Amino acid sequence: MRLGSDEMLVRCLRCQGTPVHLSLIAAIRAHLPALARLDAYELSTRGAVHAFLKAHCASLASSEFLPDTPPGEAQEGIRNEDVQRLTFKDASFDLCTSTEVFEHVPDDIAGFRELARVLRPGGWICLTVPVSAGPTTVQRAHLTPGGIEHILPPSYHGD
Repeated sequence: MRLGSDEMLVRCLRCQGTPVHLSLIAAIRAHLPALARLDAYELSTRGAVHAFLKAHCASLASSEFLPDTPPGEAQEGIRNEDVQRLTFKDASFDLCTSTEVFEHVPDDIAGFRELARVLRPGGWICLTVPVSAGPTTVQRAHLTPGGIEHILPPSYHGD
């Protein structure tokens, strides 16, 4: 199904996944055939990757960043986690996934460190970020002691 001219507005009729979601699922299937024995963590609480992991993994933890909710607690059934400071114990998961999230993380290196910390030995991190046709990365915000300071208006994906 095509919702517009942008390739990211193409959706699978069965699962509503974007080409990015379907590519990540294909990579997970290809490299982790024993999903039924794995504990996974997804940095989203909805969408095609979340549904796939929920159906195929031994367990799935998922979260969103909810700034008004204490870390590790839930708001309306959705767990709050800041990937820069996860509340999970060390070596909690066999697989950590993220689709189009890390471009919104102020300190992405801290986020990668945290995913590595909660990953079990031999585990996998599978993630995607948007690719731009521009020659350089455009910094849209930076982290200050008082929080995020936006340089450009915030931009989020259409899903």
